[in-house]
Amino acid sequence: VWGTRGPLELEGVESISLGAAAVLARHDSQLRLPSLRKLNPELARLLAQHRHDLYVDGCRNLDALTASVIAKHGLETVRKSWEDSLRLLKAIEEIPSPDDAGWKLEHAIDLEDALFVTPGSLRTLTLSLSGLRKLSPAAARGLGKHRGTLILDGLKEISDEAARQLANHFGSLELNGLRSLTPTAAAALAHGGGEWGKGFVFDNRLSLNGLRSISPDTASELARYQGPLRLDGLRELTPDVAEALSAFNPLCTYDRLNLNGLRQLSPESARRLGPFGASLCLGGLKTEIGRAHV
Repeated sequence: VWGTRGPLELEGVESISLGAAAVLARHDSQLRLPSLRKLNPELARLLAQHRHDLYVDGCRNLDALTASVIAKHGLETVRKSWEDSLRLLKAIEEIPSPDDAGWKLEHAIDLEDALFVTPGSLRTLTLSLSGLRKLSPAAARGLGKHRGTLILDGLKEISDEAARQLANHFGSLELNGLRSLTPTAAAALAHGGGEWGKGFVFDNRLSLNGLRSISPDTASELARYQGPLRLDGLRELTPDVAEALSAFNPLCTYDRLNLNGLRQLSPESARRLGPFGASLCLGGLKTEIGRAHV
């Protein structure tokens, strides 16, 4: 199967030898292993060498060592992308200004092409471990070393300490299975993808679409996140929560706060949400909001 093209999904395969893992890691497209129940450090080390998106959603448990090893997935891609970005910046610096005597029309085309090819961001890969039902602080510390999109949608809850360790992760984080979130855990996750991530990657996002309700304190902490924030699971928005979320002020004003799960919004909640400085998505509303309240 290694020679096949396009995404490869091996549903039903519950175990893989180290030799087979070494071959599959060279597959030149997305790799999905939905039935692989266990990961050990040796197997994780081989799969982490895969150069495309990796989904190991059948894995139910993850120890600290294996978490640290699998977290290296995509690291080489980030490094190469970072080097390409630095070369791009150097090339842009060498393009003359329109006011310079050496300016030519080709320079404008070169600059436009360069900015569209790499708009100041890094290329990262996706690692999905949505089969995990629990995450210890030690395993969270290991996954916190990951660089890229990390999907852990199988988690129903996360401790404050595990959230603090996971906050060192750089890139987008999806925790759409969480049903509750303490203010302390929210403060950690809103850290924004680690110190290295701030300001470099436009596509960083925090997805918590499984939350049905949040406290004003939790909302206040989440509003500190500096990238796109997805809270599409919220079914109602109390005035106090609306006021807390109104402080959402990401680095880029195009980064959205998604509240598409709301079916109605009271006039008071709309009023308190009103002073909003970024993009707001309310695509699920079924009732009209009077202009005076917006």
